[in-house]
Amino acid sequence: MTLPRATALIALALCTTLLGPAVLVAAAPGLAEAVRDELRFELAGHAGSGPVAWSIFQNNLRVCMVPVLAALMAPLGWIARVIANGVTTVVVAANVALIGAAGGAYGTRLLPFLPHLPLEMLALGCGCVLLACSQRRGSSIGALGRVCLAIAVLLAAGAGIETYLTPQR
Repeated sequence: MTLPRATALIALALCTTLLGPAVLVAAAPGLAEAVRDELRFELAGHAGSGPVAWSIFQNNLRVCMVPVLAALMAPLGWIARVIANGVTTVVVAANVALIGAAGGAYGTRLLPFLPHLPLEMLALGCGCVLLACSQRRGSSIGALGRVCLAIAVLLAAGAGIETYLTPQR
């Protein structure tokens, strides 16, 4: 798969997985309230600090590294690729769908808390594009290093924005 095609397909998949639950939750009678009851977001902000930013960075890194680790399994054969792709699909879809469902449930009240979201989605997309490209031609150590660096920089910026630029208590 070529890089532009992989990038376009990953972007489409992420947008669909994000927007689908948002529209469903917002449109279905009573579903938004049920999701809010389940999530219990306070929407009151948090105190910005280094440990908070570090915790956010670590949590997001765990999710974003799943497709990168799956890309490393590509040379191990088709069974390893199928398992890696399945795990990646479940982890990525669950995390992105949860964000979409929260958006549908809370609506515009959630927007002040999401300025970091494009950076986090881009970081996740970088790992997914690496995985898609590695399925056809493998991934070099250089490509793997560049993608990991890009993910780390994007997530660090996102954690900083989420910690210090979202509403504070």
